[in-house]
Amino acid sequence: MAGGDQKEQDEESKKRSARDICVILLIVAVAIGIAIGMIVYLAGVPQTTTKTLNLTPKLEKAIKESVQVSLSSTPEWSPYRLDTAEAIIGLTLGYPEAYELHQPAYLAKLVNMNIDLQAALIMDSELTSNVWSRGKLAQYISGIVVSSQHENATAYYGSTNLLDILETQLNRSLDYFRTNRFALSWMALAMCQHDRTFDQQYEDILTAHPGTYTFGTDEASMIAMACICLNTSTSIPAANAAVNSIVTEITKVNNGGLNVYSLGLAAQALIATKNESYADHIARTRMAILSRMNVTDIMRSGLAVSHILPVLGGRSYLDIEIHPPLPALPGGTSSTVNLQITITMQDSIMTNTEKNWSAIVMVPSNPTLLQAMGALQESTNFSFETTPTSFGPMVTTIDGITRNETNQYWQVLMAPDTPLSKGVSSTYPQDGDHYIFRLTSFGPH
Repeated sequence: MAGGDQKEQDEESKKRSARDICVILLIVAVAIGIAIGMIVYLAGVPQTTTKTLNLTPKLEKAIKESVQVSLSSTPEWSPYRLDTAEAIIGLTLGYPEAYELHQPAYLAKLVNMNIDLQAALIMDSELTSNVWSRGKLAQYISGIVVSSQHENATAYYGSTNLLDILETQLNRSLDYFRTNRFALSWMALAMCQHDRTFDQQYEDILTAHPGTYTFGTDEASMIAMACICLNTSTSIPAANAAVNSIVTEITKVNNGGLNVYSLGLAAQALIATKNESYADHIARTRMAILSRMNVTDIMRSGLAVSHILPVLGGRSYLDIEIHPPLPALPGGTSSTVNLQITITMQDSIMTNTEKNWSAIVMVPSNPTLLQAMGALQESTNFSFETTPTSFGPMVTTIDGITRNETNQYWQVLMAPDTPLSKGVSSTYPQDGDHYIFRLTSFGPH
């Protein structure tokens, strides 16, 4: 009998091992497919249009450092790594230029977000686990939308209707949402983004007991944003009550003892109202966040990135909007190529220096010069900054040297001496091209 039991145990162990191997192979296959699909979707991304924020140097520095930390600190995949969607939401809202200026790292983060969701769907096609059915899927839907991967979440990679799954989750977890309106707010935002009906029974839960919040300011902030998005006769009074509660808390001494996560959500809720009377509250809350957070430590967490980074960039979760998917290239094949590029910086005005950077970088097929510069920045110590203009991004800083905006500009030449006729987002380098950025003065000195 003992030998028979051992044989059965061995057989069962072999079956479990086979199942585990199959799951791992499926995840690897999905990851490869996603990586190829992401490149196809995202190559040739149109120029991001952003408003000029007139950021203070301290605020701008915090945003850029936060982006760098988040993009460089994605942990290896595991079934419990479920904050990559929050990271994508925060990065894209807080610094829309992240795709253009940090393309390889941004794409890697985006692929990881898709791996998390695809791996979960392989294990459970309806995402019935409590982890996914109580708000997590809603966050990943928002991540899909904000990164413009698809027109909407109804055909995720051609087959899965995530919104149908979300609606089923709403019904399955109804009792849970009665006691956790923070999570219910994420569900409402995901439905609202797609203009899907958020049934009255769920809205009644969301808007109940105005002014009373189990999870304090965090819950009030999420309810405020969800209710503003729903924009119904029931939800707007509930949003106003939540905003009043938020203002009361953040105007207390030391912001009512709120931590930087709560301050981030609170400021997002005030931004979402689009009410100018809250401008001073938002500014004070933002400065409180800057004075308290350690970027290097906190921005490793997707939660922190989603709560805080949008506020630093002047946005909220309500700025997540559905856009047409980014164009795919013909043929549906991988579109990355290796490009040899050399960039020379010449400054004879401020520092009397000249530097060269040269590398083989991985870029989308037919890349812009801006994309190639971003890839060079990722792989070398080359650095640059741009500012949005009506003509596209304008380079303002090379290697830490910032032009005087009143009478200087970075002239861009194809080596040795041919000025470019178009900007960095409309110039398409060829393999081996050499560009010179020369600090140049005009008008009175």
